[in-house]
Amino acid sequence: RTSNITEIIRFPAVRRDLAFLIDKTCPVSTVLKAITSNLQQIKGCSIVKKLTPFDVYVGEDLPEGKKSITFSVVMQNPSKTLEESELEVACSGIVKLAEAVEGVSIRR
Repeated sequence: RTSNITEIIRFPAVRRDLAFLIDKTCPVSTVLKAITSNLQQIKGCSIVKKLTPFDVYVGEDLPEGKKSITFSVVMQNPSKTLEESELEVACSGIVKLAEAVEGVSIRR
């Protein structure tokens, strides 16, 4: 019997949430695919380990025809503690990829 042993990473992972406004007719999977299919090609985004949509909101306080989708982003470097500037670069890359989808913008 063979055992698979995975080394435990000593450096902490960091989680950030990013919310976007998207057209109500746009599937969340479209935005997720736009981000994940190009993520590793964006400088500074190799630290992104997991990107998960976890909240979809539709309400009166949003612009007409829009919904809000929030993604949880987990980032980690196996060889050092991440600095705030690295997190900002990775988050900016994700925003850029998401906003490349027509009708998507960061929710402020």
